[in-house]
Amino acid sequence: MEYSNARIEIKKTDTAFSLINSGNYDMCFLSLEIDKIPISIKDIGLWDFRYYENQDLELIEMAMKEDGFKHASLIHLLAFGAQYPDEQKKGAILGFGSAFFAAPKMRVTPSLDYLPRPQIRILNQTPIVTQTHRIIFLAVRKVDASLRYH
Repeated sequence: MEYSNARIEIKKTDTAFSLINSGNYDMCFLSLEIDKIPISIKDIGLWDFRYYENQDLELIEMAMKEDGFKHASLIHLLAFGAQYPDEQKKGAILGFGSAFFAAPKMRVTPSLDYLPRPQIRILNQTPIVTQTHRIIFLAVRKVDASLRYH
């Protein structure tokens, strides 16, 4: 994907449910009540996004920090899926900013995936990159409102 104008927008009227509906997913494997997923006032706005791919999470996080990006949250991931539905066909796209530990040493991460149909899943562990399936960490950076229309 070209990054020159790679942006997502989260509007005041968006809800997790509306973003999921806009993504046209065949399956939704979220063990959460969709209407209870909050959209914070901090989430609303325009966001630059970028992909990071690497097996070493520490290297990814260093590169993100240098570039001024952070891991995308579940809401960023849902907005991305709604606005760029074909991108998930390229591999699993992770919203690592919403990862949490469900049990000791068991990190779960929301992801957009396409195996074999568009779907949203909660992965039971950070997946391992294979030759047949790309793992993409979605990163975001809020666009300064003063630069928004330049």
